[in-house]
Order: sequence, then C-alpha cells, then structure tokens
Amino acid sequence: TGPVRFLTPMTEPLYFQSIAELSKLIQRGDVSPVTLTEQMISRIEQLNTQYHAFSTVTAEMAIPRILELLPHRYPMRLVDRVVSLDPDKGIHAVKAVSFNEDFFQGHFPGRPIMPGVLQIEALAQAAGLLAVEALGLAGTGKLVYFLAIDNAKFRKMVEPGHLLDLKVEFLQRRARICKFKGEASIEGEVTCDVEFTAMIEK
Repeated sequence: TGPVRFLTPMTEPLYFQSIAELSKLIQRGDVSPVTLTEQMISRIEQLNTQYHAFSTVTAEMAIPRILELLPHRYPMRLVDRVVSLDPDKGIHAVKAVSFNEDFFQGHFPGRPIMPGVLQIEALAQAAGLLAVEALGLAGTGKLVYFLAIDNAKFRKMVEPGHLLDLKVEFLQRRARICKFKGEASIEGEVTCDVEFTAMIEK
C-alpha cells in the first residue's frame, strides 16, 4: 500500500514500510513515541470526522425531494423544508405557516390558530422523513402509521406567518416499530413537545 507518512518532532516527513522499521527508528531516537502516538490519534480523529461527514445528510432538502419521500399532498403536507437530517440522530425540518392554510378558515374565524394536533402531525411527517432515510425505505412505497402519542404538551400558539421548526429524534429504532421524541418551536420558543410511536408498513 506504499509507505506510511508521519511527521517527526522536527516536522520533517517520516516514512516507514513496516512496524519493524518503525521500531528501529524509535530505538535510534529518530522519532518520539509520544509525538507519533499523538499524531496517530489526531489522524484517526480526522478520519472519523471525514467518515461522519460522508455518512450524514447535512444538505437542505427542498420540496421536490420531500415529495419523493412523503406520500402526503396538499392540504395535508406539513413539511416545507428540511434544514438537516442525520439518520443516526434526528431531523430538523420547517413548516411555513401561511394564512392560506385550509384549517384557518374554521380554526378560528377572526382568530386563526394552528390546531395542536396538526403540530403533532407536522412532527410526525418529519419523523416519517427521518425513518425513510434511516431505514432505507425510499422508493419502496411503504407508509408509516401512528401507533401511539404520549406526553403531548402545547405551550404556545402558532399563527399565520410563523416559521415552525420541527425537531425529531429517535428514542427507539427497529425494523418496523420506531419511537420518536418531537419538539416544535418558533424562534427558539417551544410550542409543542411530544413522544410518539410509529409502525412501518410491511
């Protein structure tokens, strides 16, 4: 695979072909074991960071990709953008709450407020995107269904013009059953937090 390269304490390149050769260099005092160890640890950390960057979805996800992954359509699609998604950790999505939402016509006339259950639905759709990406379900046509909603709390009203941040993470992850923790917020102020369980269609 070619020579391995590290820097000596004098920052000059150090090449060696085998552990035996490296041992001789250390015995002769050409390289410090402590410095070499520090450099090896640093390199391993660098490689881990690079691996994590490649294995994590960090780019924004816009409407076309969301429509590919979610079966929901107007007026029930409640995720407008994905800011970030890490299949091993969670998702940060956004719902732009418009005055033109159908539910504002009746909830309530003259005092439009987004129903709390729709905040939970928006979080569930974000969780659906997370599950589809994390479990490799894209293109399978499988749906994700609610099984349970626990510990739901509504803390602040959501009104037209608000950008609703949707943050969801896994609490439990299995092939067909997943449990999530979700939090909706506006400019850092929590509007709703909830735990829920979903089932992936066979």
